[in-house]
Amino acid sequence: MDSSYNKVSPQFRNALSILATIISAKADFAVADVGLKGMGNEFGLPVVAGRPDAKARYIAEEHLPLDGLKAATGQKIQVIPRTDAPPAICTAGCGSCAKAPSKTSGLSRPSGCLE
Repeated sequence: MDSSYNKVSPQFRNALSILATIISAKADFAVADVGLKGMGNEFGLPVVAGRPDAKARYIAEEHLPLDGLKAATGQKIQVIPRTDAPPAICTAGCGSCAKAPSKTSGLSRPSGCLE
């Protein structure tokens, strides 16, 4: 499920996200190392998981500038894109879906908990 679906069905958690690294940071502004080459923007700008204060300015080819995000260079953040891809929805409630990031893609994957 992406961040667009989350507004429609808030009882579900996002099952997929992109693990991004902050590559530049100032007071209330940061740049993450993910962009259009790593996520789509068919339904709008992505959100940062657990950080409602962070707002994406736009999505560049390889970077994501974020206003309102207090972060340090090197810090990892979870970015939830808005896309038209089929939603992956976790209803189990065990939390394992958000704990197993892929080493190759940075995407969080369910670790054996399929309901």
